[in-house]
Amino acid sequence: MPKTKKEKWIAKENARLLKIHHDYIDKHRKNEDIIINNLWQIGLLHSPVRTLTNQYCFFKDHDFDDDQTEIISACVGECKDPYKPESTIYHEIKFGMEIIRKEQERLSNEVYELRQELKERGDLGDSYKLYLNESDEKVLSKKYDELFKEEGKE
Repeated sequence: MPKTKKEKWIAKENARLLKIHHDYIDKHRKNEDIIINNLWQIGLLHSPVRTLTNQYCFFKDHDFDDDQTEIISACVGECKDPYKPESTIYHEIKFGMEIIRKEQERLSNEVYELRQELKERGDLGDSYKLYLNESDEKVLSKKYDELFKEEGKE
């Protein structure tokens, strides 16, 4: 039994809507994997920040004797304050903490952006409901009639 133009268009439109839904499933799974990985990395970076914070406080608040200062000077090389070489160390530690925090912020911003992308169609169940609503035979028939009503008048 030959299909009418309308039936062919409805079948083609249904296939297109199903492809959109399947593409969204792939995108959703990929984004969720990236989000989980980023959250895991953010958590892993908490420990180094805590360690560096403890070291920073030690070097900033500790009074070193002359022998310790001499050892620190030998380790640091050039320093901003020759009478307080530990200041170079705690400034470098502070810089390291800032770098880690910026990486955590970058990862959290990426998580936010990926979540925003997924708001478009909601979760997988919402996407499927949207597909079912848009691919309903009556909805597609009405859409076809609206798109091609001029053709029918001729």
